[in-house]
Amino acid sequence: MHLRELIIDFVLLITLFLALYVDLKKGKIYNKITFSGIILGIILNLLGEKGILFSLKGLSLGLVIFIIPYALGGLGAGDIKLLGAIGALKGVVFVFWASLISASLGGIIALLMMLRRKSFLSTTKGMLKSIYNLVLFRAPLDFSPKGSSFPYALAIVGGTLLTLILEKRGGI
Repeated sequence: MHLRELIIDFVLLITLFLALYVDLKKGKIYNKITFSGIILGIILNLLGEKGILFSLKGLSLGLVIFIIPYALGGLGAGDIKLLGAIGALKGVVFVFWASLISASLGGIIALLMMLRRKSFLSTTKGMLKSIYNLVLFRAPLDFSPKGSSFPYALAIVGGTLLTLILEKRGGI
């Protein structure tokens, strides 16, 4: 493993854990965390053999891959920018897998929260009603009953760490 790859992984881990800490404490992810990851990802890949396009493609995919959940109010802008930073640091393939695993973890966390709060049936009913109203052009989607959200950085960090482990073992 090259020194540059170790530095990129270190920057990734610092970015992830800062974002998680702040999201757990404040309920948001600050631009100074995500933009630092993006800028360092671009610089480190520009100086290495992968180049700036590697970073820019990863950044772009990271920013757009969860755009629909963001537009529907299911994710915050900080979550999207965190995925952009992951992409800028690690590239398209990595951010694709990290987002896929993060979405899966996010779904598991949401399901566990609904079961714990005994709100699975009411949440499912609300989602179906919202989809029905959207189809009939009555109202926009609203999948988030009050009190059902959680700091999504938890899912992103978990998914990214699992992806990093897979990468190191040659799985992606």
